[in-house]
Amino acid sequence: MKLTPFLLIASVLLPISQAISQERVIEETGFGPLRIGMSMAELDALGLDVRYGEPDQGEVGDYCTETGIGKLDLGAIVEGRVLARVYFWDATYATGAGIRVGHTEQQVRDAYGDALTVKPHAYTNGSYLFKLNDQGVGLVFETDRGIVSGISIGKLPAIRYIEGCS
Repeated sequence: MKLTPFLLIASVLLPISQAISQERVIEETGFGPLRIGMSMAELDALGLDVRYGEPDQGEVGDYCTETGIGKLDLGAIVEGRVLARVYFWDATYATGAGIRVGHTEQQVRDAYGDALTVKPHAYTNGSYLFKLNDQGVGLVFETDRGIVSGISIGKLPAIRYIEGCS
């Protein structure tokens, strides 16, 4: 199966990877040894078991499936065989500014100030708060009723996807 033209969400299973389980700081460009923009070969060199989801029956062209990353409660988007986004839903992990799932939107605004671009949430009474660098790489905080419900790191365009790979 040729994967290059597909947008995929990958499940990265980490059976014994202590580098990630011990390193809990969400950086704008990565998490532990995971770096946004890493190729699948680079992920493989880290000893990570990357498995691709399958398209739904009858689906043609780009497709996306959502899975998790082991017991760490993370997800990832692989676009063009490059790590494009990592999702965090667990309050265990925090950004360098100390923001984690469960914090308030105001705490995100206080921590990142004018560096944020805010857009209304597509489905909830919340927002998407983006902090991207000049290369289009960075953080997005997803909120619902003023509470951070998810944090992602990634690069454009994947960092702006609101529903899997779209």
